[in-house]
Amino acid sequence: MVDTFVGNGNRSRCGRARITAVPMSWPEWELDWLRKAPESIWTTARDLDRWDRALLSDALLPIASRELMFRSHAPIEGLPNVAGLRFGWLIGEIHDQPLYVHTGDNPGYMSFNAIVPSAERA
Repeated sequence: MVDTFVGNGNRSRCGRARITAVPMSWPEWELDWLRKAPESIWTTARDLDRWDRALLSDALLPIASRELMFRSHAPIEGLPNVAGLRFGWLIGEIHDQPLYVHTGDNPGYMSFNAIVPSAERA
C-alpha cells in the first residue's frame, strides 16, 4: 500500500479525494490533531484492493483468525441476507456467497468496501 495515510498527510498527494457532499466549514488540520482513528484513514481504490486481497490471504492473519473475524458476533434481524456484525464488518451473503461489507465516512466523504471472497478465487 503506497497511497494510504492517517490524518491529513501530505496535501500535495496525487489523486487525493475532493470534498463534494457538504461545504467544508472547518479547517483541514482538524483530522491531524483531533482524530487519528479508523475514520481518519485515507486510501485509494487500488490500495484498498491490495488491503482486501492481503486480508483474504495469509499475509495479514492466519486462517483461524480470518474465520473468527468474518463470523457474525452481533446478530441483526430483519435484514435479508445479513447475519450480523463483527469488528465493524457487516457479515452477510449475496447470491448464496459470503459477503463482507465495511463502510466509513468523514464529513463530506464516504466509503464502501465490499468483499465477496468467492469472486477473488475466480
